[in-house]
Amino acid sequence: MIKNIIIILILFSHLQVRTSSADIEEDSNYALILAYKNIGEDNNIGLNEFKAHINLLSMNNYNILPIKEIIKSLENKDNLAGKTIGISIDGEEKYIKNIIAPILKDKKLPFTIFIKNSNLNSSNHYMDWSDIKKLDKNKSIDIGISLNTELNKIIYEYRDNLNSEPKLIAYPFGEYSLKTDNIIKNYPDLSGFTLDASLIHENSNFLRIPRLQIGNEYSDIERLSTILHSKPLPAYDILPIDNYTDNREPVIGFTITDEIKDLKKLKCFASNQGKLKAKNIGENRIEIRTKLELSNERTSITCTLPIEKKLAGENLYTRRFSMMLTHHNNDNNSLSK
Repeated sequence: MIKNIIIILILFSHLQVRTSSADIEEDSNYALILAYKNIGEDNNIGLNEFKAHINLLSMNNYNILPIKEIIKSLENKDNLAGKTIGISIDGEEKYIKNIIAPILKDKKLPFTIFIKNSNLNSSNHYMDWSDIKKLDKNKSIDIGISLNTELNKIIYEYRDNLNSEPKLIAYPFGEYSLKTDNIIKNYPDLSGFTLDASLIHENSNFLRIPRLQIGNEYSDIERLSTILHSKPLPAYDILPIDNYTDNREPVIGFTITDEIKDLKKLKCFASNQGKLKAKNIGENRIEIRTKLELSNERTSITCTLPIEKKLAGENLYTRRFSMMLTHHNNDNNSLSK
């Protein structure tokens, strides 16, 4: 009898080792940052849908933290608790102060508002700096800024009105490049935010912090529940080097951390082209072999890798990596201005 128990324990220990092998270094310290915009509009996310999202986030042991605290913890390599989420809202509309802020305050959830100074006080539809000041007095609300051609001006106005330095800056439309990197490097206190559908971890590029935009196909509550079961898919040596390119058919490649041993289920998609052929050419180097033709719109490339830890009793979760490419000839892009 004792001998049989010992054999069972040995077998179980071996199974546990195989289960935990799905974990990688970045799994101990990561967060998912959500980005909301135009709440209440039919083409994005309805108000009732937003309320359902907030109800979901306020339950299920999600660790909702201020984004500034998330960044600080990751930079210092202080381990975050599991299921850490940050909430951000882009916009200057008055409904954010009058409707959205009270919903989040009622649930005691911290969040960040990213503002553009060009819209402030431009009409009765938008807030002014006095509204922003009132929001800023709430300790659960942080105010970030949006990158534009008058960056020094908004930083000056921010200092003058809020008596502090901005720490968080969002890139319009989520676009980023070597140019934005070089701009933000001149402001060492700023962390830059994209709209890539992936997660931030302690080895991330803090000039390009991903935020997963919630709206359209991501506004469904079941879809959000799936997204919340995400973990990082760390990628390095990414091509093209500059995400702002004049090449309509760029070479796309990246290397996945060698802690991940099995990439057979890796799938990649382009926002305007659907599924892409991703090939592992050795040593976890992935190349996109589908002929990708960049349109005049922004192109997002997202790769996912499902992982299931059955013995640990965990739900299926998905590793995510995402990047955005912008073509030079897109006259509507923010990087050409």
